[in-house]
Amino acid sequence: MHATAVLQKLLRRSIPGLHLKRLTTLVAMVGSALQGGRLTLSALGRSLGGACAVRHRIKRVDRLLGNSHLHQDRLLFYRCLCQLLLAGRPEPILIVDWSDLRPDRRLQVLRASVWVHGFALTVSRR
Repeated sequence: MHATAVLQKLLRRSIPGLHLKRLTTLVAMVGSALQGGRLTLSALGRSLGGACAVRHRIKRVDRLLGNSHLHQDRLLFYRCLCQLLLAGRPEPILIVDWSDLRPDRRLQVLRASVWVHGFALTVSRR
């Protein structure tokens, strides 16, 4: 089965309340990233499938990335990711990183990652 079809089936089953159009566009962008190999807004739009003009595909990516509902759903995605990655691991290795976002230290980000097969994968970010 194609990777994007597997992802769509997994997300639909794991996050049943996820808006279908948002899910479809998100999965299409994952396919675009896999095909194009780049994660910039314009690169995702250019390698996104469809018969419409490139500028419309770029706009589709822009609308999804700016979608406040998608940002609210990110905790659901993190939960799904944790369930997949941590299943059967009695003692997972978690890496917690606190980084300054601005030189004056007024904004910070706290990120938790799980160590899986030699790399750290973010599972939570505040």
